[in-house]
Amino acid sequence: MSDVLVLNSTYEPLNLTRLARAVRLVFAGKAEVIHDCGRIASPTLVIPLPSVIRMLYYIARARKRVPLTKKTCCCAISIAARIAEFGERRKR
Repeated sequence: MSDVLVLNSTYEPLNLTRLARAVRLVFAGKAEVIHDCGRIASPTLVIPLPSVIRMLYYIARARKRVPLTKKTCCCAISIAARIAEFGERRKR
């Protein structure tokens, strides 16, 4: 079976899940199919095979905290300097 990309209600990627779980989420009304990769048909039912689904409610995730160290401060300063330099070049 193939994996399915699961998006939050704000279209942020959450994770990859199996096709069977994705179909269950869609049929339970917890998710909608954004992109499908085919269909399975029976005489009474047509089931889309999703490749991307979006959850219908927001799932809060913990943000990754960056430790405050000398290395991270230097990286932040160098990134800020590059952004400022790019802005000056763009104004010219």
